[in-house]
Amino acid sequence: MSQNIVIVGAGLAGLLAASHFKDARVIDRMPGPTENHTALLRFRSTAVAELTGIPFKKVRVQKAVYSNDRVMSYASIRDQNLYSLKVSGGVSARSIANLDACERYIAPDDFYQQLVSKHQARISWGVEIGASIKSDCAIVSTAPMSVNLAATGMESTFAVPFKFDKSSIQVSRYKLAAPSDVYQTVYFPDPDLNIFRASITGDNLIIEALCDGNGANSSDLNLDDLNVALYSFGLEVKDLDIASFSFNIQNFGKMVDMPKADREAIMFELTHAHNLFSLGRFATWRNILLDDVVSDIKTIDRLISASAYSRRLIALK
Repeated sequence: MSQNIVIVGAGLAGLLAASHFKDARVIDRMPGPTENHTALLRFRSTAVAELTGIPFKKVRVQKAVYSNDRVMSYASIRDQNLYSLKVSGGVSARSIANLDACERYIAPDDFYQQLVSKHQARISWGVEIGASIKSDCAIVSTAPMSVNLAATGMESTFAVPFKFDKSSIQVSRYKLAAPSDVYQTVYFPDPDLNIFRASITGDNLIIEALCDGNGANSSDLNLDDLNVALYSFGLEVKDLDIASFSFNIQNFGKMVDMPKADREAIMFELTHAHNLFSLGRFATWRNILLDDVVSDIKTIDRLISASAYSRRLIALK
């Protein structure tokens, strides 16, 4: 039996869902389009391009690590663990572990704006998630898991409160002054540096830094960090178009994955008690790529159409 579908969130994950659920209504608490994701955005497959109908550019990405004042083509175990601790507060496998050159797909600079334009007629701005909690609706929510729990009144359902560990990041972007068409990333595991990753994507330099520690909460990038990032690419300040500088703080920049059992318990109850389907890294509180969101959307589509019994079988797969 078909259901009315409401998508909560008009960010990238929500607009990907809108590309799949073509009759769904989209709501967002913001008063208008807000591009929160300004950090590095590369894709491992063409799945997102195929879903949205927006062409991506296939590129070859080179990677390196800056450690002990040297740029190297491999990351030691020490570098890998330091980097993981730096960005997640724990020791886990991160992308720094594999520095082999690889193929990636790059969305156009106005990717978010194109998605908003495609779905604008279906988006209602300035609407809170609570307005979508209705018995006749299936809710596909990209809101943070804590928000979904509060909106459904499930905060007190579980005996032990869940932890939603996260940290903000600051993202600085510059245009390069000279013509450039390379795709490169350098990782910075050193805990004394606020920057943890810098990338050149075409003619854009994107520098990502932690917002906690050493006072890195200002509206600008620490000059020492900027010089280290530039040095790792063989560049200097004179190689930047300073007038192109932009800066953004992403409040949900880094998160610590919650235990799988806890995550699945919450998502199960949200789905079966409130017909709410969690989508995206914030709603599922795990570090995933937008490529993964595409496959998750297909699973949600199957769950929405399934009976209660079938939903249990799908969830077990």
